[in-house]
Amino acid sequence: MIALMALVAFTACKKEEADTTDDMDELVGDQATTDNLVSDDDMLFDEILMGAENHIFPAAACLTITHDTTVTPRLITLDYGTVNCRCRDGRFRRGVVQISYTGRPSQAGSEIIISFNNYFVNDHQIAGSRSWSNTTYPGTGNPARIRTANITVSFPRGATMTRVETDTVEFYLGSGTPTDRTDDVFLIRGSATGSRGGRTYSRVINTPLRLETSCNWITSGNVTISQGVRPARTIDYGNGSCDNQATVTVNGNTRTITLP
Repeated sequence: MIALMALVAFTACKKEEADTTDDMDELVGDQATTDNLVSDDDMLFDEILMGAENHIFPAAACLTITHDTTVTPRLITLDYGTVNCRCRDGRFRRGVVQISYTGRPSQAGSEIIISFNNYFVNDHQIAGSRSWSNTTYPGTGNPARIRTANITVSFPRGATMTRVETDTVEFYLGSGTPTDRTDDVFLIRGSATGSRGGRTYSRVINTPLRLETSCNWITSGNVTISQGVRPARTIDYGNGSCDNQATVTVNGNTRTITLP
């Protein structure tokens, strides 16, 4: 009887450990997905804002853009419709995004608030709001934005994750050629906290995440994901190549994941 009870306890312990590992691995995957989709949206919204400043908008199938300059702050509404619309970056979007802004969108001191209404990217629902505050990056003098967010991401499989973040997005390359978006490069630094499945987590950017408008994925940089007493995971986005691959390392073991 004692031996049987010990075996049951051991089996239960191993199952709990496996469940914990699986949950942490899903959290890491969800973090990588969120970083990638949100950063890609940022570049799209930034392009539309710059178009507003120059009284032009980029062409996009299925997307209706309205610009209300009679209200304060000014308001841009992006309506992707109620069914998935394939966008120029290859991602599918639906729903409504509203961008309100004060001052010129590129001017230091301007404030930009982004909110979502039944908005989906590749069937991932993004709810809540994000804000940008224009500034310059210390040391380089490059244009930059303080990005804060309080969002909830609902994944197609049913999981939900919250994120509260404060990041600095430096306009690293390309700010001197505002009419050419293809040479733009951004560096993201910062941290975030949140919850998923009733457990809290933290995410810290160790090496700046590099975004290039010519690529649909983060091209380099790494972050660490921590949750309770579980071993921390590090996500590495590579050495600058434009691909949808990243690696996850825990306790010296590394595996490859594919980004959406």
